[in-house]
Amino acid sequence: MRGSFIICYEVTNFVERVTIDTNGDTDEGIYYRLCSELQKNYKLLRSQEDQTANEGLGLMLSGFFYRACVIFIYVALRYHPNQINIRILWKLCEHIDPKVKNLDYLIQKLPFDFFEFLNPSKNLYRNFCYLEEEHLSILDELAQGFLDLVDEQFDK
Repeated sequence: MRGSFIICYEVTNFVERVTIDTNGDTDEGIYYRLCSELQKNYKLLRSQEDQTANEGLGLMLSGFFYRACVIFIYVALRYHPNQINIRILWKLCEHIDPKVKNLDYLIQKLPFDFFEFLNPSKNLYRNFCYLEEEHLSILDELAQGFLDLVDEQFDK
């Protein structure tokens, strides 16, 4: 014979304090780890002595900036943007923290449209592998500066 049972438990009320953990156990931690690992791989390629082949650096930077913007927004607003144009993501980051605007001077130093450069499809077909060292140095500084701002979001 089949029967239904109703089980009642008396549960005491309790409050649990939740903190954001950046060690990779939370969504924030996973997104951050993926972003920082991509930047480390980029830096590793940039540190190679033979800098004649920069193929793929543009796509790595594109992935890094998209990931960094998403994690920046997610940590600050608890909003995970889906496939949004990088210009919109960047403007949202500027709105969240005005310090992001301080990086504009680096963007202005580039001889090309930074946001078009970050567009993966345009990056792929424009072949940004011919970037000069001075432009790559600017992009290095921009990537590190933005990652530092992402780190600050975690510390808030």
